Amino acid sequence: MPMPKHLNRIGMGVFISEYEYFATRPKRSDAIAYLVDKGISNEAGAGHRVSGVKYLFDDPILLREALEYIAHASLKATMNEKEKAVRLLKEFNNLRRR
Repeated sequence: MPMPKHLNRIGMGVFISEYEYFATRPKRSDAIAYLVDKGISNEAGAGHRVSGVKYLFDDPILLREALEYIAHASLKATMNEKEKAVRLLKEFNNLRRR
């Protein structure tokens, strides 16, 4: 399974480490400022990352694919990232069943 396109745009580590923030679905300008303030990206890079995040959180299928990729297929994810992805995937699936 290849890395989902929009996950590649964000960066797997940033997606997992900042998942809770992005799950709040902040405004684009707030999310860009957040990434710049945390030193994750410069403004141009942050805009690129935020647009990728928007695609994933707007489409539950893409969001699930990204979490599944990190949890089960990624060769570069750390054990902590994989464990968090598994936990998030379980939470995601529980929410979808309600």
